[in-house]
Amino acid sequence: MKKTVKALIYFIVVLIIVLSPLLYHSIGGIFANETISCLALAGCSALVFAFFIKPVGDSIIAINATDLAVAIFFFYGLLNIWIIKHFEVNIFTIYKGAALAACYFVLRLTSRKWIIVYAIVLSGLVQSCVVALQETGYISGNNTIFIHTGSFGNPGPLGGYLAVCLVVTIALLYHVVKNKTKKVWLLLSAALAAQCYALYLSDSRAGIMSFIAGFVVVFSPKIQTYLKSRKTIAILVASTVIITLFAALYSYRPDSAKGRLLIWRVSLDMIADAPIFGQGTDSFVEKYMLYQANYFAKYPESSFASVADNAITPFNEFVNVLVWGGFIAFLFLCAMLYFAFAARRKDETNSIFKAGLLAAVVFSFFSYPSEIFPLLLLYTVLLGAIEGNPVFCFNLRPRYSLTFALSSLCLRSAFALLSLCLVVLATKDIFYLGRLSSETLESIRNPDDKQKLENMNVYHNRMKQNFAFKTSRPVWAKLLSDENMLNEAEYSDKDSPLSLLANSASLECFIPSCESYCLMGKYHFEIGNYHEAKRFFGTAANMIPTRLIPHYRLWELYTKTDEIPAAIETAQKIVNMSVKTNNVYAIRIKGRMKKYLKAIKNYEL
Repeated sequence: MKKTVKALIYFIVVLIIVLSPLLYHSIGGIFANETISCLALAGCSALVFAFFIKPVGDSIIAINATDLAVAIFFFYGLLNIWIIKHFEVNIFTIYKGAALAACYFVLRLTSRKWIIVYAIVLSGLVQSCVVALQETGYISGNNTIFIHTGSFGNPGPLGGYLAVCLVVTIALLYHVVKNKTKKVWLLLSAALAAQCYALYLSDSRAGIMSFIAGFVVVFSPKIQTYLKSRKTIAILVASTVIITLFAALYSYRPDSAKGRLLIWRVSLDMIADAPIFGQGTDSFVEKYMLYQANYFAKYPESSFASVADNAITPFNEFVNVLVWGGFIAFLFLCAMLYFAFAARRKDETNSIFKAGLLAAVVFSFFSYPSEIFPLLLLYTVLLGAIEGNPVFCFNLRPRYSLTFALSSLCLRSAFALLSLCLVVLATKDIFYLGRLSSETLESIRNPDDKQKLENMNVYHNRMKQNFAFKTSRPVWAKLLSDENMLNEAEYSDKDSPLSLLANSASLECFIPSCESYCLMGKYHFEIGNYHEAKRFFGTAANMIPTRLIPHYRLWELYTKTDEIPAAIETAQKIVNMSVKTNNVYAIRIKGRMKKYLKAIKNYEL
């Protein structure tokens, strides 16, 4: 019976590792992260519940230093949400944290770590097959621009996921070759070739750098042995390779690299304003664009203006942690990683997981894994699978003390009840998200249907903090198109989409962006609140200095309020602006400004 239960536990763990990325976009839709995190929470909580009801094995939980650091980090995250955000956060952010905590706990209970290694290799192979099918045209990607996205939304997360899986595959293959297991060696070689090809197709710079870092770690013992008597040459070669690699990757897409430098520069202002405790969970997406607007208002001639755009992530997880949690959260994160890499237990799986974790850490310097649940789950698996020396042990079934036996029973019962509640809540919300996703898509397809827009407001109170909900409100399909921005028709009808948006109290819950601030400025402009309209349009213009629409809206406002000098100055700025894409709308706006300036000049003459 115990063997059957253990086999079932391992089967579910492998299933979660393999299916979480595979199902990411296929069943999640708009709310992919939320749906997959609920699925993982339900599955892992069910395993935790089963364990505490009837512990399997010797019933002893060994706590190591990494476990303590992880526990403190999660506790601080909850404390941060409570004290700074007063629990005014996306409920699914808490669900995501709970799912990762449950997954980490389950991984700490598994003794057969080789099963986890093979599960990661299998997951990478499955993603490689998806990429191969996208390359041949049998299935389409999840992005209108990029072909090779795997089960993710774009090639970036795909590259990071493949890089980690590829490093684990190489480390496993190295182990198998040393032990001369020929049949497995052939299968792993095929998996390695498939993953290398898929990583190449992903065209992810961060993924390639992550793979190289993990590859060096896998073969570091051999490299150290070879270079032991050649230290000077080793330092010169390593320095040359690193500098050349960074220069090549930077020059490959210089605008993208420069854009990330802008985000990191502005993020420093966010960190400086709350260096110790941070600005709270989800604060980057809520505040970053306002900080970017302040930056360009202060430095209007900055060379970063040409690469500025809307940003919802800092493209660096360590910067992200500093923004939301301050140096305290950053310290706990570093402690987690230090204890994981410092684990000295003589278990060959440890070296494999450490190599994969290093690749994941390198990827985190240049991407946003915390926004992609399958990636975050993979990081948790790697961290939880590393075995460290126990700090202390806890026996769930003590035999010699009645007091400890009762305490253990109470503790087991409390954790079992909590796990059962999480299973019920997560399962309920899986269906809730499916219904919401379906109705949101229907509303986007029919943006003129007022009834559908009003129906969406039913979800507003619970989902107003959710990023996916904020950015997919059906009104955006109509109100934020370029054609509508140029539409001169007035929204005078009280039941117009814009009025419905404002009356539904959803206007204030949009995340700050150039588009949302133009929308809010337009609303205030049409109700005659010109002072607020000017503030919103001006902030939008500073957010992305090369965007024409907010400057055009400012010109409209100045002409409406007879501020002729300001209108002339804005029109001249628009005419002289260099835009990223010189499309038909940019040509029309500049043409209108030239006519206006010519008319003003003739009038003055």
